[in-house]
Amino acid sequence: MPRKPATKGTQVHRPEWALRLIQARKDAGFPQERIAERVGKSQSAYGDYETGKSEPDHATWRRIAESFGVSPGWLAFGVGGRSPDQGNADFWNAMEAHNDSPQLALAISQVARMLAEEQIGTNIAFIFQLGMKLARAVDGIKDQLEARERILALIETERAEIREGLERLRKSRL
Repeated sequence: MPRKPATKGTQVHRPEWALRLIQARKDAGFPQERIAERVGKSQSAYGDYETGKSEPDHATWRRIAESFGVSPGWLAFGVGGRSPDQGNADFWNAMEAHNDSPQLALAISQVARMLAEEQIGTNIAFIFQLGMKLARAVDGIKDQLEARERILALIETERAEIREGLERLRKSRL
């Protein structure tokens, strides 16, 4: 899932997941070369993960998380707690079970990431429900790149609606 990091001038803005990846590696005391070797990637490929230039697949996320001793759901999506025993194993296992449907896996992972970024706590059922709604919206699209772009656009629409709803709620309570 290659993705270019957003840039402003010369400063690179990394996605939140890339920042969690860097922090977890530093906390574990690993240089990039060591973790790359442990997960079966080149140092260059692993470095691209930390810059946000590309994103690991689900199996690689799991290997990286296991190497750092953190939860893969937290590391990849910001879902649940950092500790591997903090209850998001069901979420991660369900994500991996949907790897045969790349559009559904992408939609679910992007919903989880968006809700975590917006600091909205929810449950696995809601994440999957919204993910399936987004995946159904691109069901007829055969081109994977086009489907991916459409899902990402739908995520931003959902994010805007959530922010609008929260703003209305805030104003009504003032």
